[in-house]
Amino acid sequence: TAAAVFFAARENQSLLIEGPAGAGKTELALSVAKAGNMPFIRLQCYQGIGDKQAIGDFDRALQDLFVDRESRSGKLRSFDDLAVETRSRKFFNAGPLLEALESETRCVLLIDEIDKVDYAFEAFLLEMLSVWQHSIPRLGVVRAKTVPFVVITSNAERELGFALRRRCLYMMVEHPTAEREAEIVARKTPHSNPAMHRFIAGLAIALRRESLEKPPIDFRNE
Repeated sequence: TAAAVFFAARENQSLLIEGPAGAGKTELALSVAKAGNMPFIRLQCYQGIGDKQAIGDFDRALQDLFVDRESRSGKLRSFDDLAVETRSRKFFNAGPLLEALESETRCVLLIDEIDKVDYAFEAFLLEMLSVWQHSIPRLGVVRAKTVPFVVITSNAERELGFALRRRCLYMMVEHPTAEREAEIVARKTPHSNPAMHRFIAGLAIALRRESLEKPPIDFRNE
């Protein structure tokens, strides 16, 4: 795991992590941000998400307010002049992807549960994952100030598109063994006794064997 993270960060390549819910995929991204003292930005995917939720959108109310103020001020400004100004960055509300591109320092961008979206949204992400820029209608091309470290997670509910997968370094994760899970719990709760660590690890594994909609998280952090 550490080697995959190191290689992806060094090569500016997105890290695609696939595995069951609760296996520690999101925790890995959080741990990388914490270890590197980097800003953490999250795009939570869901069925029906669109480009406006991901990259952002113009603030129509603010645009209208600006045009109304200019018209009341008595300034003689052409329609084209107003159109250009209202399509500038200051009238655009940034979504997670734009926040990551504009970050002054390297950040961790988590694109969580990519398997919940359709192939059209996958295609929407390809420009950013390929050349670290995004073309936004009426705003223009926004290039990354610093290349973000991108972690994409999938619960494997569907097969991801080839175009997305070939742009990423792939990693499969599974739930840890009882011994390994007890070690992880011990790191999170160093003041508890070893018997408690083993009990929690055993309980988590027992619950996963049941027909639960979402198995318990394992607290993996590396």
